[in-house]
Amino acid sequence: MNRVLLVSSDKNWISCAEEILTQEKFISESAVKGKEGQLKAYKSSFDYVFLDLTVTEHSGIEVFKYFKTSGNQATIFLVVPTPEWLEQNGLTKNNLLKSGAAGVFTGLKASQVVDVIRSLGKIRAWDNLAEKGSESLAGSVETTLADEEFTRLKIEELFQDVVAVNDFYIRLGANRYVKIFNRGELTSSVQLQKYSQGGQKFIYFPTKDRAVFISYQNELAKRVLATSDHPGGIVIKAMKSASEKLSEELKDSGIQPALLEEGKAICQNIYDSAKKDRGLRDIVGEFEKFDPKTFSDSFLVSFFSTVICKNIEWVGTKTIETLALGALLHDIGKMQLEEGIRHLPYARMSIDQKGIYHQHPFMGVESLKKVPRIHTNVLVIVQQHHEYNDGSGFPLGLPGNRIFPMAKIVSLADGLTTYIKENEVGIKAGLRGFLSLRENLMKYDPELIRNLIQGFKA
Repeated sequence: MNRVLLVSSDKNWISCAEEILTQEKFISESAVKGKEGQLKAYKSSFDYVFLDLTVTEHSGIEVFKYFKTSGNQATIFLVVPTPEWLEQNGLTKNNLLKSGAAGVFTGLKASQVVDVIRSLGKIRAWDNLAEKGSESLAGSVETTLADEEFTRLKIEELFQDVVAVNDFYIRLGANRYVKIFNRGELTSSVQLQKYSQGGQKFIYFPTKDRAVFISYQNELAKRVLATSDHPGGIVIKAMKSASEKLSEELKDSGIQPALLEEGKAICQNIYDSAKKDRGLRDIVGEFEKFDPKTFSDSFLVSFFSTVICKNIEWVGTKTIETLALGALLHDIGKMQLEEGIRHLPYARMSIDQKGIYHQHPFMGVESLKKVPRIHTNVLVIVQQHHEYNDGSGFPLGLPGNRIFPMAKIVSLADGLTTYIKENEVGIKAGLRGFLSLRENLMKYDPELIRNLIQGFKA
């Protein structure tokens, strides 16, 4: 049974919330002072915490910091009286979310507490989606909508002839859209092909539905993999789009537990695709047709990490989950670097810029430490993904025997990804060029290099 801690100076609010929680079979405790709430959290474990930031004797922010630094695994929801209160106290909703809050609510009613908890499951809003039929119910009426409200993806990366989990649009121009599929309709491949032939490369959906889209892409990929021995490139294309949208969602909404679960699912689908008979050859063939610049680093590092793992005996399901998630999140610390350094090739950095860049693994670890239930091994991968066998890496310059084995895999995958992206070559040419450099044979574990080569032969 889930346990909930309510920390608020409003006793009436607590009383009403506790009554509703009891009716819904939750166990609840409460505190009207910050110090009291912190003490309860120290003595007992809770699944969810509602923390009013206006509490006194420790302030709400002090209590929040305690939760995020004490290793407490609770999901934290923050409550403030007004948006102006945040501004007056030098806070923003976005920064609080990035610091690990699962939600920031203004004037949250006691009657809404259970709904907030259950809303964590809305990322799977497609679960009970009713199909409306195969004929499109969307009209051809042009609509004026703000570009910044939309997320785009390539038409070829969308699963087709399946029920649409989002409303989908075609963009006509700046802030001009036409809806082509309503939520619940089938994403007709015939209709999409017509748009493609007419010069449309992208399809659009509301950014507010991005997390739901990621989850649905994962579910569809899982279904395809369960029923097909030769899924070809469609699953990998879909996982490419899902991983890129996941990176965008993490950047905008903060590192949320539900999003990390979707990250694990992306990684598992990538791995399962690579294991399929002929699957990897199909995938590489598909990749050769595309510009490497269009693939995100996080996706390629995850993909190459799973290829390396195909022939490693000690790699099991849990290891894959941890390893691939670490690969997907390996560069999350770069989000804190200024644009000028983040996108600058390493060889072109000044000494001072390299010094700053070398800190991004530590920055990534600090960001992820605030996330409930993040596995320690993921943190180690993030911290050590630039360490090299010959001790020439950073941030600690560890020799090979002190580098975490999973971090060695991600380091090799990251090195290959960087080579491919910087030289703008396909996978096959990139692998040949990467391994022709003597320095790379020194920097990376020779057994893992063999596994990489063998993985692509399979």
